[in-house]
Amino acid sequence: PNAHTQDSPEQHALAAQAKDLLALAETNRRAAEDAFEQLGYDKQIETALVLQGDDLQEWLLLSSDCTDLVRALPPEHLHHAIKLIGEEDALALLAGASSAQMQALMDIEWFTEGQLDRRKVRKWIELLMALKEDEADEAMQGLDPSALALFLKKYVRPSVSREQLLLALHLQQHYLFTPADLDTDDDLIERFLDYLYAVDRDLFGEVLELMVAEEDEILEADTYGGREDRLIKRGFPVLAKAEHLLEFINVAPYGVEWPARGAARSSGGTDIQRQGPAAPFLLSVLAWARAKGELGERTERVFIKEAAELSNSLLIAHAKNPGEPHVKRDALAAVQVLAS
Repeated sequence: PNAHTQDSPEQHALAAQAKDLLALAETNRRAAEDAFEQLGYDKQIETALVLQGDDLQEWLLLSSDCTDLVRALPPEHLHHAIKLIGEEDALALLAGASSAQMQALMDIEWFTEGQLDRRKVRKWIELLMALKEDEADEAMQGLDPSALALFLKKYVRPSVSREQLLLALHLQQHYLFTPADLDTDDDLIERFLDYLYAVDRDLFGEVLELMVAEEDEILEADTYGGREDRLIKRGFPVLAKAEHLLEFINVAPYGVEWPARGAARSSGGTDIQRQGPAAPFLLSVLAWARAKGELGERTERVFIKEAAELSNSLLIAHAKNPGEPHVKRDALAAVQVLAS
């Protein structure tokens, strides 16, 4: 295998066409949108899979309604784009995300070292509330009710008796209760409860029931067990380290040099190389191989099982063990060859 395998001519053609259309959009938006529509759905998606970050978002926004295009992206490809763009600037992508895509994002974004990270949850709650209520319904369905209840339980207390709540919930009378029946001293949480109730009353009722009826130990077990099952299904063998797959890596201190962004585009090079030293390594590999059409779902799972452990270890070593850089340089080069 050659770590410097060039992209196919078809990919270069798609990327060049996308670049021309995006340049046209800067001077004549209507003409670019018309040309985009004439490409047809299949070509629009095929092109989206060779784009990353801002280019991907701008490409999708040429559509009159990019929802179907966003939901056709593999979850890791969408997640990678959001990380490169920045969550606050990627609201258009989040608004179009499916519940499955959102669930995949939250299974990593809400956790640190395998534990629910309340600071991260607060950040994502604020992001979700930036979406219009009629845009957020699908995305909100991707939130894990157990994780959400575990997070909220620390800040929220019922203003009516627990017995009254349990009776109504047992009788499936979720709609009898509103955010007014819950007290909190946290302004963000108060606004989120109102938002959740407005967007999805079923989810509001389910979260309320979990907060009131479930013991803390059971709620924690369901939260972590459910996440573990989903991660295993997606091929992550090292559950507590899954979030490290999205850490940005700077390999320059270890003697690994990838071409600069502009130079790589002109000289060919893989998608990983074009993204430069700030690319989440394993997810870049997956996006690149999927875009080339050389990585099917079954093969992808096998690849993740074989390579994720090593990639995770490299990421953690990079962050926590500054010694012996030549060892990490050789290991990074070996994994790059493996993934090509």
